[in-house]
Amino acid sequence: PLKTGLEDILFKYGIRLSNQLVLDMNCASIAFNTAAEGSEPQMKLKPWPYYPACYNWQKVEMVKNMDAILTKFIAPIDTVKANGIKKTPLLYSSPYTKTISVPNLISVADPNLEEVKTYKNQPLPLIYLLEGSFISPFKNRSIASQTPNFIEKSKPTQILVCGDGDLLINEYSRDGLQMLPLGYDKFSQRTYANKDFALHIVDYMLDENQLFEAKKKDLKIRPLDQSEIKLHRKKWQIINVGLPCLLIVVLGYWGLNRRKNYYEKNK
Repeated sequence: PLKTGLEDILFKYGIRLSNQLVLDMNCASIAFNTAAEGSEPQMKLKPWPYYPACYNWQKVEMVKNMDAILTKFIAPIDTVKANGIKKTPLLYSSPYTKTISVPNLISVADPNLEEVKTYKNQPLPLIYLLEGSFISPFKNRSIASQTPNFIEKSKPTQILVCGDGDLLINEYSRDGLQMLPLGYDKFSQRTYANKDFALHIVDYMLDENQLFEAKKKDLKIRPLDQSEIKLHRKKWQIINVGLPCLLIVVLGYWGLNRRKNYYEKNK
């Protein structure tokens, strides 16, 4: 785990970052080489649970109607008591989640990555919005008395805390010359809602024109159940593809017989 020095400050504000990584069945894919050593590379896409594609938003105004965002190696977030601080969870993982402690070995060949039965954890909070007046973690320390105009408590404000520090960082093309759109997945060529999330949360924090008052319409996001896909893929393929074809054949045969009987009776 990377120690940034913010752990004690965030703990004072009511947030405890976990030394874990979230693995989610609802995830993006990565490309890896399946060819034998020495032969021409053959790239294949593989679901990568360490890249959760998160859509499980809390029903609050600042993330209302938001699409899925792409995260990479994200950590769950715990809360602790902090007087006067309102803690609002904005985003959760999907219900098909598990965690591993770090440091740990990460491998594409891990057989447990696609084992559906291991993803039975409850949704985990990944992003929190903190609102209130924050007390300085340096209060009552010697540095406070030595600092001119030291401020013990902030004015009412907001802080956004996310378990993925790279959530709002653009990636670059392979040649390093072109910056890709925020949230763009170069393997699936899909752009996730990372940019929309950034704009929404900034608008909410500034709240200059109360833009969120106009966002009252509910939009239900219904992603495919990844566990159901893994376990019953063939069944649903037969139902969705075979059943309509069979229905067309039966109706066509019935219509043909009906027309044949009609003309035979009216000869």
